[in-house]
Amino acid sequence: MKKALLTLKQHFKRAKEEYRKSFTISFGVFAIFIIFSFIFITRFVNSYSHDKETEASLLKKKLEYRYSLMNAQESVEKELENLENNWLSMKSKIFLDSSDDLAFSNVLRIIEGISKKREVTIRSYKLEEVKNVGNFSVLPIRFEFSTRYENLVSLLYEIENYTNYLKISNIEIRRLFNEENLIVKIVVRSLRYYED
Repeated sequence: MKKALLTLKQHFKRAKEEYRKSFTISFGVFAIFIIFSFIFITRFVNSYSHDKETEASLLKKKLEYRYSLMNAQESVEKELENLENNWLSMKSKIFLDSSDDLAFSNVLRIIEGISKKREVTIRSYKLEEVKNVGNFSVLPIRFEFSTRYENLVSLLYEIENYTNYLKISNIEIRRLFNEENLIVKIVVRSLRYYED
């Protein structure tokens, strides 16, 4: 009986040791499984999180791009509206006659009207060469006036501020010894718009 008890004890001890060994192995395998699972889950979560961040970043850029497009569209529309308003304003100041000759005659009529009103005598005028720039004709006319200084100042002011575009250039002023009046030579330029 003692022998059986001793054999049983030995078997129990051996079983205990084997169980301990297998528990350590099982625990090690379980720990490795936990570590690999943790790494896999962490990578999956990080990948998912990175994808969501990328998606959010792309969405943000898309919204910013749309917003900038809307702003650009508004500014382009405003600029076009301003251009249209400027063109309408400019169109009211330039000559829209069907020919350069008609525009020249209109400018002459305007200058003659201003001259009479300001008591200025037109001594002569000469139509100069027309210059074409795009759809515009630049129409220069050379005038020679005889007038007093006070009348000259008001004449020049009225020409420059006329409702139609009239620009003065090449002013020459001289006075003869015994004469009260000045001899003035100027070039008045105007614009005519035409469509092809």
